[in-house]
Amino acid sequence: MSAARPPEGAQDRSAQHGGFPVSLRLVVIVLLVANLGYYAWSHGALALFGTEPARFSEREPQRLEQQVRPQMLEIRKDASGRL
Repeated sequence: MSAARPPEGAQDRSAQHGGFPVSLRLVVIVLLVANLGYYAWSHGALALFGTEPARFSEREPQRLEQQVRPQMLEIRKDASGRL
């Protein structure tokens, strides 16, 4: 008995592309591009286009302005001597 063969024109799509389905390759490429874009943005490489992340001191300056008598804040140790 011989094994059943697919018709001449029908080929496995995953065999054409190195064993991976086309949709999986597309997902991997999209994720790679997204990661590269995030890396470039977070390191300030896109500042030329006006998109750069806020620095740590610039994130919420309005909260610093809303503080009422911040000098009154005092950190005390508890009964066990820990902070």
